[in-house]
Amino acid sequence: MHKRLTRLSVHLVIVVLSVFLILSAIPFPSQLASGEEIDWNTYEEGTDKAQRDNKPILIDFMTDWCGACEKMENDTYTDPRVQERTDDIVFIEVNAEERGDLASEYEISSVPTLVFESPDREEIDREVGFLSASELVEELDALSDEFGGGQDEKSSNENLDQGVDEETPLWKDMIFLNVVISTIVAVAIILVLKRRGEDEET
Repeated sequence: MHKRLTRLSVHLVIVVLSVFLILSAIPFPSQLASGEEIDWNTYEEGTDKAQRDNKPILIDFMTDWCGACEKMENDTYTDPRVQERTDDIVFIEVNAEERGDLASEYEISSVPTLVFESPDREEIDREVGFLSASELVEELDALSDEFGGGQDEKSSNENLDQGVDEETPLWKDMIFLNVVISTIVAVAIILVLKRRGEDEET
């Protein structure tokens, strides 16, 4: 009896591990194929590029220890809707601790602080604190509209939104289905183990 129970236990472990691997392989909506990665520039490189190419600027003042900055890096800037703006807007990242001169010039008192500028470095707007992808897209749309090149990106963004919305329920359904299947299998094996144990005892 013990040998049989041991074998069945091993099978149960294998099944559970297999289901876990399947679930791990399923990408969540945030892991779906995204647009271009953001081309971050230093302040000097970015401002020169903006003036040369006549593009508006986003300056992200951050620090290494800032939790909200890290969240924006992991969630906001990885969103395809934000990444698609990399061709029309110059993205600049400034470590406020390492570039105290710039932090002082821009009167940065909290991070993250996002400063939106015209190609000739005229400040248009600024946002302090965490911004979600949707919130940042609104800011970038307004910036693109003011300096041109925003309409095509908006259309592309709407198509991308539709694609993400269509995909999201499918992934959720697949995850739910796998969880249900793994639960059913685990329960079935447990019942078999219990039944065999009862048969052995009788």
